[in-house]
Amino acid sequence: MAMENIESGSSGCIKYDHVKRYRSGGALIFLSAFLSLFIPSSLGGVVVPNLSVIAIVSSIALLLFNFIRSPLNICNFILFLLFACLLLLFTMLSKNGDFTPGAIFPYLGMWVVMITFPPDYVSSFSRKIFHLIAIILIVFGFGVVLGDEYVRKLIFDFYQAYNDELYYFMVEVGDKPVGPFATHSLSAFMYCLFSIVYFRMYLHSGGVKSFIFLVMCLSFFLMVVALKSFSAIALSVILVCLYLYYLLANFKIFKIFLIVVISIAVLTYVDATFFYETVDSILSSDGNGLKGRMVSGNRLEGTYSYIVENPFVPLGLTSLPDIAFGDNFIADYVIRVGLLGYFIVLLAAYVYFRSAFSSRLVVLFCMCFVLLGDLGYPLLTNYRSVFLIPVFVAMWRCPSRDYQVKFRVSNQ
Repeated sequence: MAMENIESGSSGCIKYDHVKRYRSGGALIFLSAFLSLFIPSSLGGVVVPNLSVIAIVSSIALLLFNFIRSPLNICNFILFLLFACLLLLFTMLSKNGDFTPGAIFPYLGMWVVMITFPPDYVSSFSRKIFHLIAIILIVFGFGVVLGDEYVRKLIFDFYQAYNDELYYFMVEVGDKPVGPFATHSLSAFMYCLFSIVYFRMYLHSGGVKSFIFLVMCLSFFLMVVALKSFSAIALSVILVCLYLYYLLANFKIFKIFLIVVISIAVLTYVDATFFYETVDSILSSDGNGLKGRMVSGNRLEGTYSYIVENPFVPLGLTSLPDIAFGDNFIADYVIRVGLLGYFIVLLAAYVYFRSAFSSRLVVLFCMCFVLLGDLGYPLLTNYRSVFLIPVFVAMWRCPSRDYQVKFRVSNQ
């Protein structure tokens, strides 16, 4: 019964007979994700901040056009107004900070996604966009891992972000398949979701398609492993547990046996000592994972100090020289809108997922995934990831072309 609830994960499925009354098929939502992901963030290896603004505004515009066909999530719209009031209030109360209006764009992208509903069904065109996104990411990922100079040059020229050193440490030194996401944390979370969605599509298909979807699923899993970060290790374990849970729940003896044989072969032919040393170095590194965000002298130390000294006066849309933003929920939400603002964001995320899925287990997984991301790199405020969330939701709800999902809008 548990697996049935997980596999449904939606408010109900009906056959394709009444598809004519749905007009969009999620095309604008999938196009917005494509634009947000592949609009360059740098030119000739130089980060251009305005390019990220163009990507956010373009994706927001497509989602706003989507309201012609899709209803507004009223509950989340009210939460958005509360969040906006908090952000404005704390901006006015911040006396020493410099006003930085550009900080509003990540939050605008997040809230436009949160006030929309996933599409009723996924059209053939939307599915092609999804597969195209996946193929490009796999080419980027394995191109870096295998040392392809053309792929590396492409990422260097057009997909650098945040600072000039990040590409060097991620790609040139680490050989990490970060692609357009730029960081290993964000890449790990997105590749994990791609792997999960393709695994579900594999389960709901047959023949050649089933094999192709399984290959895509495993490709993204290998890319998660290749990222060699704290997030990658955690998410790799989660993926393996999910796959084994399904196989055990459905008593797939042959597949379980196959996994055991492969595991024994890997442990036999791979230097296990090197593997354990690599994992230990990742987990104990001062520049990686949770420890890297908490040790003395880390880049967020000034942010933590400000919050401790001013717990009730966040910065809003202002900034200070010794304050760093991003990297976790404290430096992304609490520093700008306080704990109340962060609670509003989590409540909106719950409303969004609850309106999309009838299975409480799926909603719980989604919320845990968001919270896990908030410990490393928040998924909802990064424009490369947030516009992908409705795409993943839609593909989970409609894993094959034979089904579409009835809209369950509780506030209509």
